Amino acid sequence: MKFLIVGTAGHIDHGKSSLIRSLTGTDPDRLKEEKERGITIDLGFAHMDLGETQIGFVDVPGHERFVRNMLAGAGGMDAVLFVVAADESVMPQTREHLDICHLLGIDQGIFVVTKTDMVDCAMLPLVAEEISEITRGTALQDFPVVFVSNTTGQGMEDVRKALGDLVERATSRVTHQMPRLPIDRVFTLRGFGTVVTGTLYSGRLQREQPVQILPGGLMPRIRGLQTYGRGSDTATEGQRTAVNLQGVEKKELSRGMTLILPGAMQTTQCMDAHLSLVSSAGKALHTGEVVRLHVGTQETLCRVILLGTDSLEPGQSALVQFRTRSPLAVWMGDRLIIRRVSPAATLGGGEILNPAARKRRRRTQDLEAVQRLLKRQGIGRVGEFVLTEGYASEATLTSLSGYPAEYLSRQLQKDPLLVSIGTAPRCCCSREFLQGMSRRLFETVENFQKSNRLAPGMKKEELRSKLPPTLPPDIFQYLLDMLRQEGKATVGGEFVSVSGKDVSLPLEDQKLFDRLEQLLAQSGVQPPSVKDLLQRAGADEKRGRNVLFLLQQRNIAVKIAEDVWMHHTHLEQIQSRLRRRFPPGAQFNVGQFKDLLGISRKYAIPFLEYFDRQRITRRTGDMRQVL
Repeated sequence: MKFLIVGTAGHIDHGKSSLIRSLTGTDPDRLKEEKERGITIDLGFAHMDLGETQIGFVDVPGHERFVRNMLAGAGGMDAVLFVVAADESVMPQTREHLDICHLLGIDQGIFVVTKTDMVDCAMLPLVAEEISEITRGTALQDFPVVFVSNTTGQGMEDVRKALGDLVERATSRVTHQMPRLPIDRVFTLRGFGTVVTGTLYSGRLQREQPVQILPGGLMPRIRGLQTYGRGSDTATEGQRTAVNLQGVEKKELSRGMTLILPGAMQTTQCMDAHLSLVSSAGKALHTGEVVRLHVGTQETLCRVILLGTDSLEPGQSALVQFRTRSPLAVWMGDRLIIRRVSPAATLGGGEILNPAARKRRRRTQDLEAVQRLLKRQGIGRVGEFVLTEGYASEATLTSLSGYPAEYLSRQLQKDPLLVSIGTAPRCCCSREFLQGMSRRLFETVENFQKSNRLAPGMKKEELRSKLPPTLPPDIFQYLLDMLRQEGKATVGGEFVSVSGKDVSLPLEDQKLFDRLEQLLAQSGVQPPSVKDLLQRAGADEKRGRNVLFLLQQRNIAVKIAEDVWMHHTHLEQIQSRLRRRFPPGAQFNVGQFKDLLGISRKYAIPFLEYFDRQRITRRTGDMRQVL
């Protein structure tokens, strides 16, 4: 089964609602005021099955005062029935709706010339010619033109045939994105509670599924689903869908909110976009100007920051940044419309490139970064975002693009310029960024060692602090692994040092080095505390500990615990005696270990905990087992 959303467009009183009523038998005008005044004020809905395709109709108002309602329905259209009355032909709202459909990228549809019974037949070719003129160069220029009378029914079969041809050409939505339902109606039903409706832009919804409502972050559960008046366990992208929500009140919801899966999207008030002004915009748009922004069913006031220019003339395009007054829930690739605040008129439209942009300065590198995003689509744009930013978590990329983490991972791994790091949740990184960070780490450690000759290396925590604070731990570890694998650095314990750079000690420090090694060798299996060891060596704590770390780096001394250091030969002897006394699989307790070495509990516990960490032994309750 294919699903198609077909909307109407056209000037007021040109017969849009009558056409839907004739096609489906359903009156899309549902409000009392609409029936009394004979005009469409808000969105209306109907549906029909045409072969193996289910068509959901969204009927929009044609009055200029209700363009904001028209825009709330237009965002979800796959195709349009563009209605022009034969007795009036092209009118102001015909042109504005044409601009909106073109800007939204709606490239499938039919022009339906209505009220043919009210004019002489000789007028019809003139109407068709005028339609051809105003659509030239737009996404609607190749739409077929059908003539019909809603009053007599003449030509209605031609409309159905044209719809059948449209269905044959159209394909079902396959976005690969997670479920998203922009809300266009909110109401309550006795016995059911709160219901929201909208066009399911992407993904699938299921009964009992937890969902999130943005903005606001409400977390209700789906109690029930309906598609085209029929109850269902699931709803699929491209369907008009009613969702019965549990755990939320009607007063908490409104048109313009978005229903998604928890965590699938973040709201934003700053986004990069590509904007085109319509030729009829009247005057130039200047940077800093406030306009009304429409995305799907959402609308808000926003300030337009033009990138690379100070003004944009009608008919021209530019890269821009929108800074909105209210938060919006959007993804990369969403289409948008902007209108003047006063007098209200459609100015232009375009596409969102980066939904969570930093505030841009109109400098060259910022402009170039947005230009690169413009050149890519879909997953390619997500990859370009990573190349620009250097790295991003899969959760961040999902919230920007709507693609599930598993799908993102599979697709981005195909890009040789990117690398995936860690386990779920993973990070995606630019190889160039990793190479730059690796060089930065190496230079930081090298400079540290030049200034701290006695130090065994730079502490990992201190090295980590030299990198961006938001850098995930998995990436830091990956960078250390890179340095080690390339033979540039030695990473051991808590220190990182430059490989092949042996510390050349001054004579006094070399004497201390030799003295500490001698004292550790003489101490046997019961070494003194670090404080006593340094006192015997005649060294202050800072200088003495630095030399101890050098002994550790050269595999002479081993740090068993914070206050227990031992010569490596004695540790090897302990390990050898342990394995001779207790073969692999044999169990022993602390008392048996003490008796084996003739040591007190003071030393036995640190030794055993060290062996546990090194996976020489494994503790189970009060017993240990040799591995």
